Amino acid sequence: MVTGAYAQKEDFTDNKTDKEFNRQQKIEKRKADKESDAKMVDTMIYNRKFILRPLFVTHVNNTIYNLSSQSSYIAVDSNYITVELEAITEYYTYRGIAGINNDPWYGGELISGTISVFEEEMLEKSDKGYSIHLSVYTILGRRFNIFLHVTPNGNANAFINELDLRYTGSLTRLENNFIRKQNSFY
Repeated sequence: MVTGAYAQKEDFTDNKTDKEFNRQQKIEKRKADKESDAKMVDTMIYNRKFILRPLFVTHVNNTIYNLSSQSSYIAVDSNYITVELEAITEYYTYRGIAGINNDPWYGGELISGTISVFEEEMLEKSDKGYSIHLSVYTILGRRFNIFLHVTPNGNANAFINELDLRYTGSLTRLENNFIRKQNSFY
């Protein structure tokens, strides 16, 4: 014999209504998050202050190099740009890049310079992101064209034409304490 057991009648209608309400709340939260992300991306691009943190880079021959550190990025700060890439021996050997005394180059700043052209176009198709073209002159006088495609949620691809490199990752805010470096391989 069981004492103190009470039968509970579950109201199926209330449970179904609660689930629908929770589902609607989740949908509204996702929509609000997407709008918030899109506004943040708009602000970063409008202010020209962002950093692309890649998960991997791809060479024009379709070789994918996974990145293991935070030392690879493309940082745009108003009219200044810094492009860094961690040591990827195969890529640097292919490009003929060597360090001091022809030792392997261990990564670092590839491009550092001023942005002479910053053209942005808002895409009106399905993703409504941005297409951006940067023309960069390095402190050594070389010119590079960088093409970015940024989605409203901050996913980004950047192609550096002269280096045959595509950075794939996400855009984040450029912190005020970002240190500009004044040396460049190119």
